[in-house]
Amino acid sequence: MRLTHFFIVLQAVLLASSAFACPDVGPFVDINCDQEFRVAITGDSIVKGIGDEANDNEGGYVLRLQQRFSDGTFYNIGIAGTTTQQLFRDFKKNLNKVGEGETKTKTERVDLVIIHAGVNDYWLRKPAGFTVRNLKRIVKFLRKKLGEINGYEPLVGVAKISETNRGFQQPFVNEVNELLVRQRSSKLPVYLNLDRINPERHISFDNIHPNSKGYKKLSKLAGRFIRKKARKLALARVVDTDVDGIYDDFEGNYGTDPGIADTDGDTLLDGEEVFTFGTDPLDPLSIP
Repeated sequence: MRLTHFFIVLQAVLLASSAFACPDVGPFVDINCDQEFRVAITGDSIVKGIGDEANDNEGGYVLRLQQRFSDGTFYNIGIAGTTTQQLFRDFKKNLNKVGEGETKTKTERVDLVIIHAGVNDYWLRKPAGFTVRNLKRIVKFLRKKLGEINGYEPLVGVAKISETNRGFQQPFVNEVNELLVRQRSSKLPVYLNLDRINPERHISFDNIHPNSKGYKKLSKLAGRFIRKKARKLALARVVDTDVDGIYDDFEGNYGTDPGIADTDGDTLLDGEEVFTFGTDPLDPLSIP
């Protein structure tokens, strides 16, 4: 073994023992090991950004997340006026289509999906349990379908409904949020407290959509989740058995062996070859 290679391997082993496999993308965990971090945020007009005066009445907190975190890509799948029932139907329709489409493009190889919907369910005159059931169905479907399409399940998180200034609608919002907390589980992963905005300061003239200050507040709440809680959830999902710097589930992407740290036996860890040196982890003659 050449001395320089020895020190490279030693350094890689030390780093791997104290860190997690597959390089982070900025502050984010790249759970699918494709060297990119993608987030799809879906829901109604609040996700779309209606009422955001600072951005031509669109964009909202999703746009602000993109501006804050340039290392990631944030896709806005907000549909004005949609209910949880319609959102579920739309995902089934669009993701089951043959060929490409906007929804498929915006969910391709995503690391995280955030579902923020339910306020429009008030107009369906259904109980809060109807909304929560639909959110569970969306979570289950997205995990399964995106797992089939992309080859892995992304993290999926549900957000509590944002506050309104409508006295007739807010009790329904409260009921849904209370039920979301009570039924929170692996099947209903309620992670984001996007209800923590001040109705008097953060709601626009229509008494339901956030104003620019409100969208800024939502972006801070969502950003805190993505940087902290989502990171912990992602790290709990991934495994690197041979400590070579590539998560087990994605060793197949590079043809490497999840049980052997140096598949081609050239003294360089597989992860070092793929992510640091850009060499072939299957060819012992491909060295830096």
